Formats: sequence, structure tokens, C-alpha cells
Amino acid sequence: MSDTFEIIIDGIVDGEKISPHTIDITLFKDYISDISDIVKKTIDKQRIEEKAFFLIEEGSLKIVVLASAMFINSFNNDVSVLKASGTLNNIDPTYSKVFEKWQKNAKSNDTLNFNFLHNGQSLLRIDKDSDFKTDLSLYVDVEKILYGTITDMGGKNEPNIHLDTEIGNITIYCSKGDITNQDNRLYKPAAIKVRVKQHISTFECLKKYEFLEFYTYSGKLEGESLDNFINQHSKYWENIPDSAEWTRKLRDENNF
Repeated sequence: MSDTFEIIIDGIVDGEKISPHTIDITLFKDYISDISDIVKKTIDKQRIEEKAFFLIEEGSLKIVVLASAMFINSFNNDVSVLKASGTLNNIDPTYSKVFEKWQKNAKSNDTLNFNFLHNGQSLLRIDKDSDFKTDLSLYVDVEKILYGTITDMGGKNEPNIHLDTEIGNITIYCSKGDITNQDNRLYKPAAIKVRVKQHISTFECLKKYEFLEFYTYSGKLEGESLDNFINQHSKYWENIPDSAEWTRKLRDENNF
């Protein structure tokens, strides 16, 4: 049996209340993508996918989800942790990413507010007065090389690179100069060195990947490149007694 879970976004954008006649398709797509991330988040492999429907009412955009008890419990638990701590660190990264983004939107447009309701009862409201924080003292800067396929590059205000990897699509922020004359990299294998903040104990990364440089990469490592890769990364396996079992466990947990 499913409960009703609603996400309601209302406010004034470009001088007009959000409505079926005023919401810009780009903004609509952006919000729908964020909401999809929340309601489609994987809790476990056996979970039944939530069914989501949307309504655009005068003064709001409403998403109605026929939510399972598992989803509601997961969401409620994270909201309770968020309210108790006031920080975004200890909740699911999927929720944290959207909450942080919407809080930023609400502070830049004080008419916007975002409401999450379960069977008509408010669970969480994000508006201009919200002040959820990320405790950056628990994160350190690390450098990583990400492998995948570039699916998009560009952006007017925040240039970025979209990299399709084994663990999902990753957005890498860069400067316009970093991607000028780089169109020939689209839809080809790529290796990109990035800087990102990583949690000191959970090893979760914040979703702000900063571009450092492109690496020459054909889609596979051979010869000297493979030897260098093995020598560079072997040290990370020194304290793992059974690397095959560790890899299987990692894949199971991340649903690869």
C-alpha cells in the first residue's frame, strides 16, 4: 500500500507566480530532474520504484508520489537527522545535493519555497530562512582521475563537463578556457584529473568536482601506461587481504 508524498515548489520567477502558463521549460526540466533524483534514489536492489505524477497549479509546481513505506522511512530518517544536526553531512548525498541547491535558490529568490509533505503533513520546508550547513572541517581536498565518456561540455554561467562513468554521470566544473576548442572530445573515452572534497571517514565526495587537466586516454591502458598505473595505485591495496572479495562487496553495495 502506498502513501501520498508531495513536493510543492511555489514562488515568483521573472515577475510571475509559478503556474502552467509561466514556468519556463528549462526551469521546469531542472526541478523535475532534482525531484527525480530524490524519489528514484536507490535504497536497496529489491525496492519497488516509486510512481511519480506532476501537477502544475496556480502559484506552484506540485509533484505527487505514490510512495512506499521504505521510501517514506528513508526520507523521514534523513530529515530527522538534518533537523537535529542542522548540517547536510550526515544525510544521504542525493538528498543533501538537492536540499543544498534549493536552499541556495531560495536565498537568491526569497519568494521561493519548497515543501515536502506526507499525507498532507509537512515534513520539511526549505525557504529563505533555512540555514542547513555543510561541515567542511570533516572534508579534505583530494585529487582523482575519473574515467568515462564526455557527453556534454559548455554552459553560459557555470561552464562544466558531463562525464558518463561506471558510477553514474558526474558534472565537472571548469573555466571556459579549459574547454575551448575541445569539441573533438565529445562522445569519446576520457580521463580527467579533478579536485574534490572527500569525507575523512566515510570517503563520500561532495558533488563539486573541479577540473584540473585532461589525460591522454584511448579507452584502455596498455604497455608503459598500464605499468605506471599499476605502480601508482598498488599501494592502496596493501591493507586489503582479499582484493577480489573487497571488489565484489563494493560492487554489490553500489549496485554496479
